[in-house]
Amino acid sequence: MLSKLPADENIQLRGCTLVSICVLCFRNAESSTHLFLSCDFAVALWRWLGVQLNCSFSLSSVASLLYCVPRQCSSQLRYVYVAEIIHTVHSIWIARNSIRFSSATVSIHNTIIKISSLIALSGINSNGNCLSSDANILENFLINPSHRKVKEIITVIWKPPTINWVKANTDGSVVNSISSSGGIFCDFRGSFLGVFASNLEEVSVYEA
Repeated sequence: MLSKLPADENIQLRGCTLVSICVLCFRNAESSTHLFLSCDFAVALWRWLGVQLNCSFSLSSVASLLYCVPRQCSSQLRYVYVAEIIHTVHSIWIARNSIRFSSATVSIHNTIIKISSLIALSGINSNGNCLSSDANILENFLINPSHRKVKEIITVIWKPPTINWVKANTDGSVVNSISSSGGIFCDFRGSFLGVFASNLEEVSVYEA
């Protein structure tokens, strides 16, 4: 993001004269933007990762890669999103160095396997918790969902309202800056009348 990696363009800016070529595609001169965002090798990796995450990466800049991270998601999933981006960028750089300095043969398939194993390791080491809706994405990387542990279960006995009245039970919650509220309506017989649920902006527990 700070253009400090010793890619060819940065070496040239420091006064070194050299012929530049991207060793991953052999089609363009090597620059940070090309290497990590527009090279065929990098584009294939970002497309694969987008399929796994069910999202589309913006490849206009390195900073824009972070825009795919949902603003409201569980702490474990946010951790995994960031880890996926970091491991993919790092793996592209390692692949470039392996070809340039070791004349190694690098394939997209092997790089994907490497990235997947690194993401799985990061996900396992995450201290965050997830939602039930995160299971599909976590399973794509063989990461066990980490659900919030319930310390104590309290039995709540619902009391019906007076005859011909409707009772509305509402509640709100805030977890890791993710807030939501909901409610359910029942008549004096206990019959279900309606329900609502809504995501909120970053608000306090009291406001939720």
